[in-house]
Parts: sequence; structure tokens; C-alpha cells
Amino acid sequence: SMEIELKSAPYRNATLSIDERVEDLLHRMTLEEKTAQTISYQHLKFEEDGSLAEETHAKLKHGLGSFQKGTGKLPPRESAQFANMLQRFMVEETRLGIPILIHEECLHGHLAVRGTSFPQALALASTWDPDLVEQVFTTVARETRARGAHQALTPNCDIARDPRFGRVEETYGEDACLNARMVAAVVRGFQGRGPGIGSDRIISTLKHFAGYGQGDGGRNFAPSSIPLRVFLDEIIQPFRAGIEAGAMSVMPAHGEIDGIPCHANRWLLTDLLREELRFDGYVVTDYHDIQRLKIIHRIIENLEDGAILALQAGVDMELPAPQGYAHLTDLVRTGRLDEALLDQAVRRILRAKFTLGLFENPYADPEYAEVIVNCQEHKDLALEAAKKAVILLKNDGDTLPFNLKSIRRLA
Repeated sequence: SMEIELKSAPYRNATLSIDERVEDLLHRMTLEEKTAQTISYQHLKFEEDGSLAEETHAKLKHGLGSFQKGTGKLPPRESAQFANMLQRFMVEETRLGIPILIHEECLHGHLAVRGTSFPQALALASTWDPDLVEQVFTTVARETRARGAHQALTPNCDIARDPRFGRVEETYGEDACLNARMVAAVVRGFQGRGPGIGSDRIISTLKHFAGYGQGDGGRNFAPSSIPLRVFLDEIIQPFRAGIEAGAMSVMPAHGEIDGIPCHANRWLLTDLLREELRFDGYVVTDYHDIQRLKIIHRIIENLEDGAILALQAGVDMELPAPQGYAHLTDLVRTGRLDEALLDQAVRRILRAKFTLGLFENPYADPEYAEVIVNCQEHKDLALEAAKKAVILLKNDGDTLPFNLKSIRRLA
């Protein structure tokens, strides 16, 4: 009778509003089921025939928030079949049947076997063509969703200010205004123009919030020393544009601002991001960054403390493996963490899953994936984007070298 009741529960009813469905589902969840929504796995054990191993069943019995890059390692048809196998377990074998999110890297195309490769972000910025960029990421979304994935850890909204920064080519250059226009185009490409997310679109994740392109000495994970005015006027501008375009996810930066690591920074992730910038999606960690609060930033003694700091700051989901957030159930049970904080994170994650339509359409079509990935139309668009990204300088009328005798003014 419990099962029959769940099958006809309000959260299953697609005619209700997303908020009503979220609240109904949230109130049915155990602490273990709530915690499961806030975590991700990157490695799971499978049998020879590709089915889930017994130990994996035990790991997933309460559900799961997200799975890392599940569809990139296989050819298109097989990757859709793999995603469907994982999804079928979630939908049919867990008590509440909450589907899983699969997240992927989509920097300049879906990072996957046979995925169409487009020009790198820095090259796309030099097209000065937001409509083209929107078209490119509409195409990337189509290929990614066809294989059964739902979230891109893209775009990189960092502003390139230090050529030593190892990820300059992932950015849209050094100009805040151009960055903002390009980021908005990427978000519209991935998610469409709203309000929902179509069956051929995916969630866009703005990263790395914020100041990641300005690490001291250009080093990864280094602190960012940025004057507040520059931070709010320039560094935040692409994020603001992405949020206004509807981006549903944000990833904090590895580093720290003014001595406070971004993943433990409530001013950054709640006051600024949610209250001032009006972001209403969910925040995912950069990979392993709750653990880095201990091993790099050294502000915590143990991962339990890291989980408390991150959740209080406004981090909703831990990627790609449960390190800190594995402890959330115990932290609530022992009274060290307010369950309302956990509920807030789970609410945001569930809202995304309902918005994607996963409860109605959890599965991908393997035959469609095989046909659409790297099809001729997508290759043609990649070529067009590459042509528009090329910059040639022409020395018209022997302008160079400058004749300083004849030039009075130079703009």
C-alpha cells in the first residue's frame, strides 16, 4: 500500500506546480534520502555484462544527486544505454524513484567519444558573435542530452587577467563586457530561453565564482587579491549576465578571497550570489573542494566541519565524490547541523530535476544519440565557427611601421 501511495503521490503529478511537487517529495524523504541528493559519485562498480554490481546497489539505495561524466567514455549509442541503465535503477529500484543528474564537461563541445569539437572559448570570443555562440552551445546541449546527460560544468566566466593562469584559453578573454555577452549566449544555448528546459537542452553551470582567473602568481588554487570595486564592477559582471540569462547552477572557485575560501564563504555564496544577484538555482562544489578546506586552506580539522561550513555558506551539492557531505545525516542526527539547511539544499536540487522534466522523461534514445552526435550539420557549424574565429591582420597602405614624422595623432 505504501508503494501504491507513492505511485500516486502529488510529486508524481505533472499538472501541479514544481514548487508543490518539490514540497510534497521533500516531506516524504528520510535523512538518508535527503543526504543522497546532495552527493555525487564518479566511480561505481559494474559487473562484466555492464549491470550494476551488488555493492553499487547498496551505495545507491537511497538515491543519488549526480553522477560524474557517465556518458563521455563510450560511443554515443552505448553512452545513452549506460545512462538509461543508471536511471532505470534510480527510477525503479529506489523507494522514491528520484532520477539522477549526470554532469559533463562541455567547454567547447561535449567532452566525449565522437562529440563535435568546436573552437575553444577564447577563439569563440574573438568572433564577437553572440548569436553564433548561442547556436554552438545549442548544438552542444543537443549532443549531450541525447546521450543521457543533463548538466554542463560550463561556461567558464573567469576573466583572463594573468597570462600565467593555466586556463586562459577556457575564458572569453580579458574584457568584462565581452565576457558577459558571451556567457549569456552560452547559457541561452545550453538551456534555451526558458522558462523550462526543453528535452534537447541541459543545465548550464557558471564557474568559478569568483576571481579564479586572478590567483596570485597565476597559480591554481592560489588566493585572489582583488580590490572590492574591481571584484564587483568587473569580475562579477559575466556571472551577473549568466544569472540574468537564467543559469541554473553555479560552481565556486578553488581559491580564497580576502582570506576566506570560496567554498566556505557565506558573503560570497549567499549575500552576494543569492540576495544581490538573485540567483535561484543550486551551487555545486568544484571537484574535491570540501576536502581542500582541510588539505590546502587548512581552516578545518576534519571533513565534518568542512561539510558544516560549506552547507552554511550556501553549497548545495558536493562533486564528484562524497567526502564532506557523506556526513550530513550524522551531523543532523547529532544536532550539529540544522535540518532546515539540508532541506534548503535538497529543495534546490529537486527543483532542477523537476525543471528538466526527468520525472516524466528520465531516459535517452540511444538510436537518436547515434544519429545526432557529430552529424554533418554539427560539423558544418564547427567549421563556420572556426572560420569566424580566425583573425588576420592586414598592413593596409603600408601603415606599419608607423612614420612618426607624418602621424600627428593615433587612436
